Amino acid sequence: MKPHTKILVVEMEPETAGALPKLLQGSEQEFVLEMAIGIQAAWERLASSDIDLVLIDVAGRCTDAVDMVRDFRSRAPEHPIIVVGDSADEAQAMRVIREGAHDCLLRTVIDAATLRRSLRFALERKYTQQALSENLLKFGSFIRRKASWLTAEELSSVGMDEMLKGFPT
Repeated sequence: MKPHTKILVVEMEPETAGALPKLLQGSEQEFVLEMAIGIQAAWERLASSDIDLVLIDVAGRCTDAVDMVRDFRSRAPEHPIIVVGDSADEAQAMRVIREGAHDCLLRTVIDAATLRRSLRFALERKYTQQALSENLLKFGSFIRRKASWLTAEELSSVGMDEMLKGFPT
């Protein structure tokens, strides 16, 4: 993980703003926090900053969490997302994860160590996925070059035709 990871903390309710940054006090050497109150402010920060991860505090809006994660994934798919909410509903948490959040934490049981661990793990998954994608592209290019003497029918017979469509020539 790189030093001074930039985290965008999105607070949906101004009244609860500051709870998550308090949990991360003492982590200044590792995390730099940028605050956004509301979705519009979050979009502006994402567009103008070099953000590494998005931490969304849905406060009492747990029913909106799935839609929020979907919106963030569509606008900023490269950013890991962690959601903190009030709902202990496991089905809701699973929907949030299925939409692309890396974690869904329950505000009433979260502590500083758990939050930092979740942030680190989400960032590590992001870096691992980036490395995997880069290696897959390299592998695809290599295979395409080596398989250039094969016919389309031969590639199709082993399922390689579809796989190679996404790789550069």
